[in-house]
Amino acid sequence: MQVLGAASGHATEALGAMNTVRAFVAEERVWKKYVALCGDPEDAAQGVGPGGWWPLPPAGRPQTTLRLGHLKGLVQSGFGSLVFGGLVLAMYLSLWQGFLLVIDGKITFGRFMAFQSYIFQIGFGVGGVARHVSAFFEAKGAGGRVFEVIEREPEFDLRGGAVPAKPLVGTVEFESVDFSYPTRPDTTVLRGFTLKVPANSTAALVGSSGAGKTTVVSLLQRLYDVDGGSIRIDGHDLRGLDAGWLRRQVGVVQQEPSLFGMTIRENISYGLGREVTDAEVAEVATQANAHGFISQFPEGYSTLVGERGIRLSGGQKQRIAIARALMLNPRVLLLDEATSALDAESEHLVQEALDNLMVGRTTVIVAHRLSTVRNADQIVVLDEKEKQVVDVGSHAALVERCATYRDLIEKQLQ
Repeated sequence: MQVLGAASGHATEALGAMNTVRAFVAEERVWKKYVALCGDPEDAAQGVGPGGWWPLPPAGRPQTTLRLGHLKGLVQSGFGSLVFGGLVLAMYLSLWQGFLLVIDGKITFGRFMAFQSYIFQIGFGVGGVARHVSAFFEAKGAGGRVFEVIEREPEFDLRGGAVPAKPLVGTVEFESVDFSYPTRPDTTVLRGFTLKVPANSTAALVGSSGAGKTTVVSLLQRLYDVDGGSIRIDGHDLRGLDAGWLRRQVGVVQQEPSLFGMTIRENISYGLGREVTDAEVAEVATQANAHGFISQFPEGYSTLVGERGIRLSGGQKQRIAIARALMLNPRVLLLDEATSALDAESEHLVQEALDNLMVGRTTVIVAHRLSTVRNADQIVVLDEKEKQVVDVGSHAALVERCATYRDLIEKQLQ
């Protein structure tokens, strides 16, 4: 099943990125890799017979679905033939012995026929064991990875934490935060990161790629726990809060929004945990500048967006994601490059929607284009080498005193 999964995964990946494959004229390379995983029926070394293999592939050659299919066919057929042949032999032996008993008068012919009918029923039942045994091992192989994921213990408890009695105000504080990703424990992403974002204010994170801006957003959602220091909201350490409750207080709009293959209405109300009215959905869509284009669809809010929102443009997907965040009415808002991938017209519409979304909320913005963060209450400059905050202030103040910020501006103006 692992070999079959690798072949299926490669095919799915190639078909999902077909435009990229064609743009780089990589069709033949993709095909060769797929054949290498599946096996070539015309290659005698991958089959059974002269020049073939038994039971393992030749040295240096990978296992393929073709080889495993041959092995499966041989084992299944051989086991079935053995079981069926043994049953047929047993039935004929019982017939021979039974007729001798009838001839000797030890049993009646009726009893003998009744016994044989039972034997035939048992025989056909046992004969089907071969097929079920094969299906069992297939299911075991396919379910192995599934159960491995299901039984995996999380690194930290997501439930059972505290839920504050008072509504959140939205003051966010990072205090001497150290962090490395679990997959790269030797690479420090944040070191001694300290920052305070007052309630209902806007903080913009700027810096070169790899400085840790998106990491800050992930930590605020508690997708990971910090290695050192603490993150607090209204004085509550995130590690002591119920993660499900926390994430309902934090709205996120990403650069590439994740929409599901459902209707627009279902995407907007996704994760809300309660039934919503059409009026509520239309209201948040209007605030997100999305009601206009949604109303133009023949099916309106019942329009299916397709897998990952493929039937919508980038600006349309982004505005639906903003409406989804508005529906949650979060106290803390995280904007991760929310307009960087849009054209000028879409960016204008999305920025208007974001301005509506940011009103009365604590907002943390991740931005590469500095033109989008000039009006932030504080601009936080991160440095890739220092792994921490190097300066905090307004645009004008940072231009005066922060060399790192001036370098970022100059590179964008070149």
